Amino acid sequence: MEDYLEENNITPIRNTAYTSKGLRNAYFYSKKRDLVHRIPEYSNSDREFQIFSEKYGESIAETVYKFVKSWKNSSENKETNVLWYKAQQDKEHYFYDLEEPEEKELEAVELFEEFNQELLRERFDGDILLYRGVSYEEFKRRAYTRKNFLTGEKTFYQHKPVESWSIDPEVAVKGNFLKDTSRKVLRKKFPIKDVLASHITFPKNLEHTYEKEFIVKQPVERGYRSDQVISSLDYDFIKNSEWACNELSGLKKIKEKVWETVKKFT
Repeated sequence: MEDYLEENNITPIRNTAYTSKGLRNAYFYSKKRDLVHRIPEYSNSDREFQIFSEKYGESIAETVYKFVKSWKNSSENKETNVLWYKAQQDKEHYFYDLEEPEEKELEAVELFEEFNQELLRERFDGDILLYRGVSYEEFKRRAYTRKNFLTGEKTFYQHKPVESWSIDPEVAVKGNFLKDTSRKVLRKKFPIKDVLASHITFPKNLEHTYEKEFIVKQPVERGYRSDQVISSLDYDFIKNSEWACNELSGLKKIKEKVWETVKKFT
């Protein structure tokens, strides 16, 4: 990969690849412009939420605001029950005994989910790479390893039906505002249909831009290859970019997708 970058005069780029305005999973730009280094911008998240409110009405927007605000404060409470309930329904993993939410709450979640997914599909082919950092203590408590003759060794991790992941690997690596010195990092390709909400549409006063957060649905247990679980101490930006490009079917596909997006919005 490093030889490829040097031969094609491609420079790795941090941070701007993951902001809400320039959101993408393409991790390189080129001085020769054979890989586009700037993608057309989203509106700011507050504007996107305003668009959602205008499209579906203030009542729906207020309901969404309530559960997003509650998620930001604590992901496990009465207000966020509707997220957990919908995730279990969609994934058909009924691990938790949850109270059935009101019909208007389910409708609001479904509309906001569709709104987020429409925005994401403008940038991606249907999949997005996300990252989640967990402490070694939590990983030890929730993970176990299983060997298979055909697929090799896999780590299985017990998840909650709904969790926060980040589009920025360095957020997962560094932890909450750099307080954690080391941790395990899970990295996984998610279908866009599993995204319930994301920081690109959070109301501005709730937006945690540092976390670049996605709220995703998932099964309560998920398998990971050895390359999908790394130690934060072993994280390397270039190597992660190489891994990410391979997961998304290579640099060529990313290049074509980025150009396709540029043409669409210009």
